[in-house]
Amino acid sequence: MSPAAATGGLRPPVAAARLGSWWILAAATLLMLGVLGWRFVADPSLAAPTRDPAWYTWRANVVMEDDPASVVQGWGPAGLFSGGYRVTVPVEGALLQRVVGIDTYSMAKFLMLGVPILTGLALGAGAVRSRKDPVAFLTMLLATVALFLTTPYVGYLDNITVLFLLSLMLAFLSAARTSWGARTALFLIGIAAAFTHPTTCVLFGMTLLAVFVFHFVTSRFRLGEALKSDGPMLLSVGLGMSAGLASWVVGIWGASANLKDAALPPPYTKSFFVARLLEWIGSMQPVIVVPFIALAIGSTILLARRRRVPADTFDVTASWWLFPLLGIASVALGADAQVSGDPNSPVVPYYRFMNATAGPMALVGLGAFALIWWARTQRDRRSLVRGFAMIVGVVAAAWAVDAVSLTHPQIPSKVLGVVAVVAIAGLAAVASARSEGTRRVFAVAAASALVLGSLGFLLIDGVEHRWVSATNQYPNVSVRGSLAAVDVVARAAGARPLVLIVNDGDTDDPATHTNTAYGWAKTYTNVFRTGLPGTSAKYQATYLGSLENFLAGRATSSTSGSIGYDRAAESHYQELQLRERTYPVPPAVFLVREYYGGLCNGVPDCTETSRQQRLEAALAEGVAIGPDVVVMQWPGLWSPPADVVGEANVVANATVEALEHHPGPLANFPHTLLVIAILALLLLVPGGLARRWFGLDSTIDRFALIPGVSVVLVMLAGVGTLAVWRGPLTMTKGWAVVVVAIGIGVALRFADAWLRRPLDAFGRFFDDLFAVFSNRDFSVLMGYQFLAQAGQGVVQGAIFKALVFGGEKGFDISVAPSADYLLKVVLALYIPYTFLSPFVGVFIDRFERRRVAWWADILSAAMVASIVILVVFPLGSGSPEHRTWPTAGLIVGLLVAQSVARIALAIKSAALPDVLSGRDLLQGNGLSQAGGGLAQVFGIGVGTIVAGQIAPWVGVLFGAAVLLAGAMVSRQMRRVEARRHDGSLGQEVRRILRTVVAGVEEVAGRPAAALGLSAFQMLRYQFWGFVLMTFALYAKNLVQGGNADTLSQILSGVGGLVGGALGLIVAQRLKDRVPPIRLLLGSMLLLGAATVVLGGILTVAAFAALLFVGFFSFFLGKISTDTITQQAMPDDFRGRAFALYDIAYNLGFIVPAAILSVIWIEGNAARTREILVASGAIFLILTAFVAAWSRRIRPDLAPQDDLVGDEAAELARSTES
Repeated sequence: MSPAAATGGLRPPVAAARLGSWWILAAATLLMLGVLGWRFVADPSLAAPTRDPAWYTWRANVVMEDDPASVVQGWGPAGLFSGGYRVTVPVEGALLQRVVGIDTYSMAKFLMLGVPILTGLALGAGAVRSRKDPVAFLTMLLATVALFLTTPYVGYLDNITVLFLLSLMLAFLSAARTSWGARTALFLIGIAAAFTHPTTCVLFGMTLLAVFVFHFVTSRFRLGEALKSDGPMLLSVGLGMSAGLASWVVGIWGASANLKDAALPPPYTKSFFVARLLEWIGSMQPVIVVPFIALAIGSTILLARRRRVPADTFDVTASWWLFPLLGIASVALGADAQVSGDPNSPVVPYYRFMNATAGPMALVGLGAFALIWWARTQRDRRSLVRGFAMIVGVVAAAWAVDAVSLTHPQIPSKVLGVVAVVAIAGLAAVASARSEGTRRVFAVAAASALVLGSLGFLLIDGVEHRWVSATNQYPNVSVRGSLAAVDVVARAAGARPLVLIVNDGDTDDPATHTNTAYGWAKTYTNVFRTGLPGTSAKYQATYLGSLENFLAGRATSSTSGSIGYDRAAESHYQELQLRERTYPVPPAVFLVREYYGGLCNGVPDCTETSRQQRLEAALAEGVAIGPDVVVMQWPGLWSPPADVVGEANVVANATVEALEHHPGPLANFPHTLLVIAILALLLLVPGGLARRWFGLDSTIDRFALIPGVSVVLVMLAGVGTLAVWRGPLTMTKGWAVVVVAIGIGVALRFADAWLRRPLDAFGRFFDDLFAVFSNRDFSVLMGYQFLAQAGQGVVQGAIFKALVFGGEKGFDISVAPSADYLLKVVLALYIPYTFLSPFVGVFIDRFERRRVAWWADILSAAMVASIVILVVFPLGSGSPEHRTWPTAGLIVGLLVAQSVARIALAIKSAALPDVLSGRDLLQGNGLSQAGGGLAQVFGIGVGTIVAGQIAPWVGVLFGAAVLLAGAMVSRQMRRVEARRHDGSLGQEVRRILRTVVAGVEEVAGRPAAALGLSAFQMLRYQFWGFVLMTFALYAKNLVQGGNADTLSQILSGVGGLVGGALGLIVAQRLKDRVPPIRLLLGSMLLLGAATVVLGGILTVAAFAALLFVGFFSFFLGKISTDTITQQAMPDDFRGRAFALYDIAYNLGFIVPAAILSVIWIEGNAARTREILVASGAIFLILTAFVAAWSRRIRPDLAPQDDLVGDEAAELARSTES
């Protein structure tokens, strides 16, 4: 079958195909580059637009001149200037200066020019891979560059850089199903993205999960099909991003960083955010963008239906990538009464959800292409007339919406008039043309004109109003001169505090009730630091307030009672005091004219004249070192020597002169050619060498994706080189980075010889591991279980947030209840279910399991929703502590969520032998255990975040929705019992009590089942009881500084993830050779020995090793006991058998906690060793007992290849019938 046939006949005509030639691609790219860059070429003195690039510039200077590890540490008051390992942009900037040879202020210009072009190329290549038409590349490039010039994107360098990386991913998503090159690309891009902007990575990861869920639902809940479609991309992207994010915690450059440094919302009010949000939305011109997005989504659906195959992953992911825009609703849901800067006030989430996605760009480009493609391929005259009539209607609606000024700025009437004329002309032409060829020409011409007119307006409007100009750059000519002087003085000052005094108005804005001094102090400081040597940034601190108060040695307070101003001024003052204590020598204090405002604070009848007088008086207190910048002279302050002052003025004046009388674009032409040659080396060689491995075979792939791949390899080479070769990024080290990037390209060029074989082996292993998902019944059963556990996690995460932090938004530790209250909540949760479990097991055994699953989820969702209405809403923002009924209601909610998940697990365990048999049973148990754990943890995270950022009731209702989805999946379950249950509800209810007893007797009467249950209880007591509880109680003695909670989370999280994953792998490798009983005994022996040996050491390393071994042993032992019990019990009793597991599960918390409460001595290392070593020794004795028991009942242990004999025969008969 030809490629065109395989894609539904999407091969473009010859004329359109010619648009994919090198010359057209290069011309279009150069045109867009010229639109963005011609102002910089005409006036090289211009700096990058907006003020945000200043932050990246000074961080790049630190990377070049100081220890790069220092850039990832805390900077500024409350981490105001911190960024953690968001380092790819600073590393790129440092490489541009060290290797390419550009100056400090040109670095940001190059990046702001290059990133939109690279993103357009990446999205264009992805669109062509999806739609098989080079016209899609051209529309995508135009749409991307145009939208990058809107307010949400201009200047935010790491935001747009991570969007470029994620857009590059889109081009490889479909190919990742079968290509190791594409999977490798996704993995590498994922690492780079994690070092660029983690919060955007998380949102993109959630987008990919939404795509997976979408495919899961549209495949009629067949988890195997969804895994086959999206598993490779999820695994590749997830591993890459996880590796990058783990490097934050590990500290790849020698210093660890907190992921919370990735984002710091400013302390402003809801009104401020809403106003800014409307400004951002208006700049994107929704009346133009929204119709194209709707057309893109509609064309994706219609094309999939016409071709009768699923839509391409690029199209689907681009559509779901609109998901982050839902975050802007959190601004509208914010509390109206918020006080700017007050930490006890509800936190309104930031408005930057909009620049966390390139979905609008991808969809606008696809929509523009769809319009042209429709005009080119539609042959029916009536369809064309109806289509253009609809276009005329859309233009009229857009004109009406724009006329009522719902958004600003408005589109000029001339532009709308031209678009309307084109639409009407297109309608008239297709209606009057008689030949098909003429109609097609008119239709394509009109559609192309509509695309060029609308998107061209967006592009020109962005260039004229939001791109570079003399007034829209972070350091203008005067400030550049001032900063050149600052550099001279800072180098002479040496290791002493470098203080910048800034000020701003101390009143709140009457419309938004916000004071923005916080933001201006941040902006001025970032710009000021661009003028400091990289080695001097650590000495710098900013004083926010008046010069008089600074000289008096006190913080400035607002004269109007602005909380926002006061808190910002106080935090900056504390940071200044910290700097003075760290470097106890006289500070050098700078005052820049443009940064010293707020001159009328508290001054009645203040005029422009008095303002200027106060400013000149402040400047007169210092010695001028350049235009509009002075170093203060005052007792106790450092004053620069006269020769330094003279040199600074000379340098400043020379800088201003050079900028005002800059040379032409062709000046120093040899240097310009060298810069272009080095840029070509960086953009083409690494990716070009590796193109075959990555599958870049077509002309468009090579043209559009090689530069992006090269950038990723250079980024990773830069981060990796600085991790191995510590110290500043010198020119030598910069070229070493280039060599490493090229070396990676060379290695991947020959990857077929050394990389494909291990990757194929790795792939075969995972194919075998997940092969059971090809079994439809197992796949649906797992989908039901995972949704039940995810729903439980969401509900419990949201309710625990309400219990611990109250119903208010955010996580205010000051309202956290007492430990005694939380302990009572835990006991109230686990003890009741211990008595309910046997009855749940009876229902599973005596009724149709599909019906039990359906009604359990439906009733649980209804009860949870009722709790929202009856408890969570009335609770409001308060804490439930000391309030009986709200506490009881929340506990009931937790109990319901706990119950529905335990029911799902019992149904799964009882039904698994009915859908899998023999060697696959152990493998299925392992996948169930691992997947269920991940689903539950993910659900808890989602529930907690939603409850904290929006409201607990939203999280609880979302959990109820997940449970309803699980109910829908349960309707698809088949073969989950060996025979039908024909008894009535009344008959079965009357038999419940005696069948509970019968279930216990059945387990006791089957030695293998009794052994499995007993061994599980032992494992639960030992690991989850004594090992984990002891670690949690003793963790605070292992660290200093109050980081016990962090240590517990890291060690238990990493140990659980790695240990569980290794257990799953070992089970898969050994399932064909080792019976479950031997795996069980081996895991118990390993856990007991590790507890005895490592329990006596009590160090962080020893506990880390013990937790890893413990999670591994428990995982392997748990799936072994499950398999033993499943093989031993007949179908009619499995539900009750695994309900007994629930009792063991709960007792595994209760009994060890009771014992530890008696024998524990706080902080006593000797007693801790005694507990661990003694428990480990007792557990080894019990292991020997289980081994002896297993030898005595060997005939009763089912062979690993068989079900219980009678049940196997019955299942075979039911299958045949």
